[in-house]
Amino acid sequence: MNETPLHHRPSPSILRSLICLVGLAALLSTSACDANRHMTDQQRTDAEREQRQEVVRQQLEQRYMVGPTSAAKINYTVQWQYQVPQRRVRQIIPAKDSVFILTHGNNLIRVMADSGQKVWTVSVANSLQKVHSIIPVVDQGLVLVLTDNSILTLSLATGMAENAAIGKAKQNLEWIANTKGTLSGEYLLYGASSGQLVWQAWQIGFAWRAYQVDHTLQRRPIVQNNIVVSTGSSGVIMACDIKTASQLWRTQLLDDIVAEPVASSNALYVAGLDQHLRAFDLSSGRSLWRVLTTSPLTDSPVLIGNTIYQQIPGEGLAAFNALPQNKLNGEHLWTSPSIAGSVITKRDNMLLTWNPGMKMLRTIASDRGTPTIDMHLPDVLNVTSTDIEEGTLYILGIDGRMTCLSPSN
Repeated sequence: MNETPLHHRPSPSILRSLICLVGLAALLSTSACDANRHMTDQQRTDAEREQRQEVVRQQLEQRYMVGPTSAAKINYTVQWQYQVPQRRVRQIIPAKDSVFILTHGNNLIRVMADSGQKVWTVSVANSLQKVHSIIPVVDQGLVLVLTDNSILTLSLATGMAENAAIGKAKQNLEWIANTKGTLSGEYLLYGASSGQLVWQAWQIGFAWRAYQVDHTLQRRPIVQNNIVVSTGSSGVIMACDIKTASQLWRTQLLDDIVAEPVASSNALYVAGLDQHLRAFDLSSGRSLWRVLTTSPLTDSPVLIGNTIYQQIPGEGLAAFNALPQNKLNGEHLWTSPSIAGSVITKRDNMLLTWNPGMKMLRTIASDRGTPTIDMHLPDVLNVTSTDIEEGTLYILGIDGRMTCLSPSN
């Protein structure tokens, strides 16, 4: 007899367990979908935020001559930007809490160094006159303006003409100025077109002394330790005592000097068209060392600490020991062949160089001369530093924008 198999129905408890498992699986599946959807929305939000931030960064980079992102690469921070009204600029002159801007129309603008706010604008000469120097005398609240044939005295606070020399704001010069001026106490020292080094007693209004150096002078006198050094157009170097206007020493090089010398408390460093970089004892004129290079030298040497930096055409930027012991041929430290600019300031172990021809701002390691950062600035005319170490930078553009960068902490 065949038996029919029995079909057992699941117990109610098993059914309830199965229903719970199915429900839990559905709940977990729904939660997972929601989590995935949430992550996608968060990622989308992050991407949109990053896009907005990138747009802002790009706008800031375009707004300034050197934007915040680019400035950070060289460890600087954007402080402010000033738009020069006439765009074309002759000189930028940093001075403690101010920066002075001389336009091509010979308008002088005073701007606060900490904020970029304009204080005043004044015309200091007609557009055809040559303005050689703007010299702030901060402790007396004055600004001296040296032109070819006169010195104009302005109030630092207002820019208005101020009487300084025997009740006059403007004093005429006996010898026509042909160089920038250097202030040394009661004297404004300058080189004349007829070759004299002139001691102008600017507070009285007359030339106290004039010493014939060469047939013409074209470079600013250098003052150090009460000694003034003047270089002539035929390669003459002359050092005089400032107080007595008497000659201390004189030497003649093989060719002209077109680069401004630099001096320390002990030595004078001169780069000449005769292809030599030379160091002289400042007090006696004795030759300390000299280096023969492969090209005439047209850039000024830069002295920072115990090192002289010299741009040598065709070779690159070279570094030398400023005061080597018993080495008459100098002591070469390194050469960076790819650096075609001159040093404008130093930060820690980083040198900042500027090449106006190539529009290139570059940083290099000061101990080895190894390039680290390149920054091409095609719209920049000039980069000015306030100091040779830890200097604030003023970057002038072709459209008259001047951006101030300060060293980052």
